Amino acid sequence: MSKKILLHKRVTSVAKLGNTIYAGTLDGLMAGDTSENFHQIFSSNSTLNGHIVTLSAGADHILWVANNKAELIAVTGDKITAVINDRNGLQCNRISVIKTSSRFIWVGTDKGLYAINNKAPYNIVRHLTYITGLNNNQINCLDVHNGRVWIGTPDGINYFEEQDIFEQVSEPNLIINSIRNGNITLPISWNPITLPQKTLAIDFDIIDYSSGQKPLYQYRLNNDSVWINLDNSKLYFPSVPYGSFTISIKALSPNWKNSAHCTLAFYHPYPFYLRWWFLISASLILIGCIVGIVALFIKRVRTKDKEKIATQRNLLQLEQMALQGKMNPHFIFNCIAGIKQYYSNGDLEKANSFVDEFASLIRQTFDMGTELFVSLDKELNYLTRYLSIEQTRFNDSFDFTITKDLTISESFIYIPTMLLQPVVENAVRHGVRHLTNRRGEIKINVVQKNERIEITITDNGVGRQKSSSFGRMYQNIIRLTSSTVNTKRIDILNQLFEQQIINITEDILNEQNEVIGTRVLISYPMNIHQLQH
Repeated sequence: MSKKILLHKRVTSVAKLGNTIYAGTLDGLMAGDTSENFHQIFSSNSTLNGHIVTLSAGADHILWVANNKAELIAVTGDKITAVINDRNGLQCNRISVIKTSSRFIWVGTDKGLYAINNKAPYNIVRHLTYITGLNNNQINCLDVHNGRVWIGTPDGINYFEEQDIFEQVSEPNLIINSIRNGNITLPISWNPITLPQKTLAIDFDIIDYSSGQKPLYQYRLNNDSVWINLDNSKLYFPSVPYGSFTISIKALSPNWKNSAHCTLAFYHPYPFYLRWWFLISASLILIGCIVGIVALFIKRVRTKDKEKIATQRNLLQLEQMALQGKMNPHFIFNCIAGIKQYYSNGDLEKANSFVDEFASLIRQTFDMGTELFVSLDKELNYLTRYLSIEQTRFNDSFDFTITKDLTISESFIYIPTMLLQPVVENAVRHGVRHLTNRRGEIKINVVQKNERIEITITDNGVGRQKSSSFGRMYQNIIRLTSSTVNTKRIDILNQLFEQQIINITEDILNEQNEVIGTRVLISYPMNIHQLQH
């Protein structure tokens, strides 16, 4: 007889399924054929990589494999399609033999014989032990022939018909022995049980074991959670959830028609800091604190901003008044020059009259010099006196008129002090003063438009460009003390009053496009004296 060695490795079990030969070894499952083409069919992460105990060829091209972890594994081709272990009720330490019939998968173990449905999901149908008639719980070998099951044990052979396994007993009752919440033992009730403390321990039991070993215990928290296996009949929660919840306990055995189960309802009161009224109150208090802190912060920032703005305004006002004061010596210088001229010419009457007018003007200038705003009537009165003096100084060579179109009294309308005087001075000294072919004329028109005051100062002088050619040195002095200073004053006032003052200067042209005078428009809000606050 010729011998052929297919696999040079220790083999624990062999099964042939179709044209494939499967070999169970100490380090995994091998597959091959008669040409010695054997290979390990599962990776190192597979449950079939270790010691294979036994194999059996089943229906539907399924190979049933038992490993040394007491797991029954269904293999189809190179894939694991099912695993049956203690989580499914297969409670044993070792699987020794597997046999398949048309209806069942018979599994011999050290804890008795299990019958498993031969169709997915492969539920355990019956568990046979010494109590149910076997000679011994240790199953060494078995065979199935014509619906009869033969079992070999250390104490002999048993046999029975497959149909007899359907004679199952009714399930026993599951009873609750005790319920402890922390150090308190609570009365057992099927109504919701109130839990004053966090921990919960439930001790339960089954009165009768029909198969000689304990059933498979499982529990779940609330109805929507999965079932979790238990090692014994004691359930412990170190911390239970707040509010209402249920705990369901279930015991399963293949020898029972139905599982034994019960459901307990509990209520764990929320602590005060998790109750709705406290959370709402705390949220409102927190929001109030945040709003208060933010408001305080904003108030402080605004206060600092106001203080900063006030300081800036004060500095600008002081600078404005200082610039305003620079013009006073210029008035005095010009007027003294005029008085000196009268005395030099021997015209004492005009000199004395001029001195009186000059003294009144100086007194009014000093009175207004310390104020940021004056009423419009005071400003216009000051201009009238100033123009009268200038008219006298220049030998009555020009006329002036002041017209008003106001809906309210000019005594209630305010204007920045001496805002108009430098413009009128320019009209006299740069405009009408240099006329030789016509009499000079200066017109001041005050109009109220909506909430603004518009003041137009018009002269029929030589114009700005031509006047610059007269007396360059004298003109430089005038520009320094009048035009430049007043322009800077208006810039500072606009910083104080948010660019509210409009100042436009333009030449007046005739039909031949010749300059025949100058027009200055000054516009500002009626309430300008209030904007600084």
